[in-house]
Amino acid sequence: MDKWAEWLLKKRFGGNEEIYKKTMEFMGAIRDRVLEAAEIKEGDTVLDVGCGDGLLAMGALEKVGANGKVIFSDVSESCIEHCKQFATGNCEFIVAGVEDLSAIPDASVDAAVIRSVLIYVDDKEKAMSEIYRVLKPGGRFSFFEPINSFSAQDKPTDKMTMLGVDLSHIPEIYHKIKAYKDSERSVNTPMLDFDERNLLTKVKDAGFAKVKMIYEAQIDSTYHQPPYDSILHSVPNPNAMSLHEILDKALTAEERSVFEDFVRPRMHLTPVTMRQALAYVSAVK
Repeated sequence: MDKWAEWLLKKRFGGNEEIYKKTMEFMGAIRDRVLEAAEIKEGDTVLDVGCGDGLLAMGALEKVGANGKVIFSDVSESCIEHCKQFATGNCEFIVAGVEDLSAIPDASVDAAVIRSVLIYVDDKEKAMSEIYRVLKPGGRFSFFEPINSFSAQDKPTDKMTMLGVDLSHIPEIYHKIKAYKDSERSVNTPMLDFDERNLLTKVKDAGFAKVKMIYEAQIDSTYHQPPYDSILHSVPNPNAMSLHEILDKALTAEERSVFEDFVRPRMHLTPVTMRQALAYVSAVK
């Protein structure tokens, strides 16, 4: 199992049932909105780019009917093999990244859908041009992406805060964790190199005739994080590490004990500010 499948099927939940339920409710709502905006009809050929665990593609299968087809594509062979176990109907499976869909002929797809894929792609312009190429004239493109550059704004740089807890009383431990996290940050650059405006521009510049975005953003200063043990093993994305792994890499056993004894009882005392922005984009070739 590669890192993509391992994260999708295991690590993002960290074995926590509460995180699993909330995540799947959130993902289910996203699936419904993306598929609705794609205006999928019976008999359509639908391409799910970066299908992952098959959330969008499985939903599309219900809409295309017996005369339609759904193409599952993903850079992860492990994800494709996972989807093959559950998909029924007229399906095609392709191991391919969004930047190279050469296995799919020009103008052969009625609708293309994406969920949280472009955040891992360096060349987003190439990805847009590939999707444009495979769509038929009048074909629909519908996708969802989190705008992580918004979520990362206004995080204090002059305070020793982690998990909403002031670590100025244990500064050496704070700096060791921060130094380790900073050294790993470059792998997540594609997640932060765009905002909603240039994402919209990239779609337009690919040649799409009609482009629409629904942008949702919120700032909640009353947000209380899950308990420490609930987030210890969960992982935010396939290129990231769990808090458990970070602490093991950055600290000695004694330092980790000091950190956990300090943070665990303080995490729920003060709410933190939660920033979130989401973009739903639809376009027509």
